[in-house]
Amino acid sequence: MIYVDTSTPLHRIEGQEQLDPELFLQSAPSFLRWIIRWLFLSDVMNRYYNPRSVYIDLTANLYKEHRPDLVPETIQIINHYITDDLRPLSVKEVKNYYKEDKIIWTVFLAFRRLDRWISTKFLRRRYEFILPGKIKR
Repeated sequence: MIYVDTSTPLHRIEGQEQLDPELFLQSAPSFLRWIIRWLFLSDVMNRYYNPRSVYIDLTANLYKEHRPDLVPETIQIINHYITDDLRPLSVKEVKNYYKEDKIIWTVFLAFRRLDRWISTKFLRRRYEFILPGKIKR
């Protein structure tokens, strides 16, 4: 199995993040940016430098893609190649991660829709982002 991540590139040089984390916040509702910056931004930026966190996130995405049948086998493959300094993954851990992630992204999208409504209907401004329709999770 090969994992190719085509999302936003994260790269550090001598421990210094090369991507401005504020770019992530541009798509967040303006009224939430301060709290996301304060409570979550560091965790979001750091989690992708932790291989175990990446493995969990990758595997949890199988739930989102409606392929929970592949979770046990994926965990087995990952655990086969995992190094001694990392704890093996478990189905329960991945499922719990996905449940939390699902709630976070559902709430976040609801706030983005509220932000779009405020921007376009109340403030009569253009909303700069295209939001997805209903997501079946």
